[in-house]
Amino acid sequence: MFFSYYKKSIFNVLKNNANYILIGILAIIIMLTLRLQGYSFLMYVIYALTFTLLMVLVTLKVNIGNKMLYFLGKNTFNIYILQRISYLIYDRVGLLQYNIYYYFLASLITTLVLVIIFDKLCKMVCKLIKI
Repeated sequence: MFFSYYKKSIFNVLKNNANYILIGILAIIIMLTLRLQGYSFLMYVIYALTFTLLMVLVTLKVNIGNKMLYFLGKNTFNIYILQRISYLIYDRVGLLQYNIYYYFLASLITTLVLVIIFDKLCKMVCKLIKI
């Protein structure tokens, strides 16, 4: 919420390459320093906020947009709720115990297929009820 509220001001500061580099270096130093500290909730929160800041800095300079990332971003919630189905199925049939790599690959493919089917079903339902 803070970032969204002050977005224009933050972007104005980050447009200056010197500020951008300085903030990036400070964020990296903070993260490295926090890794050496003991674990506490406060350290975790600061670490998470610093990581988020670094991701903002990266996305300001690097265009990460592609079709796969767009699909994953658009369907994040669907992936989150449907992944468990494939995990349970392949665990029950013993694939996890047989080979964890096959388990991961099968779960990934099944989850993506379920997401595509679920997305199409949701669109059909929305058309039927005219949303």
